[in-house]
Amino acid sequence: MNAEIKYDYIRIDADIKNIKQLKSKLPIAEGKLTSYEWDYLYTGYSKGDTIDALIDLYTQTCKRMIAIDQLLDNILILLKQAKSMENIENELAKGFTNK
Repeated sequence: MNAEIKYDYIRIDADIKNIKQLKSKLPIAEGKLTSYEWDYLYTGYSKGDTIDALIDLYTQTCKRMIAIDQLLDNILILLKQAKSMENIENELAKGFTNK
């Protein structure tokens, strides 16, 4: 079975742009938490959570953000590879039409 893969190259361009915007908005990009996370930590502190518990929560949050950042990096790599395939396909198509 020979299945041909078709890419939506316009969507790939849009996805690359969206991922770059998403990455710039991740809290770790600026080394800070979102307002929701600050509220959560402050509420926990106000209710008597220990500093150690809040540090653990902060660490878990940072690890999640780093994991999301790494996931977006990997998706970006795949999209760029697909984009380079578009260029190769276009060059091949030109070669066949010039003969």
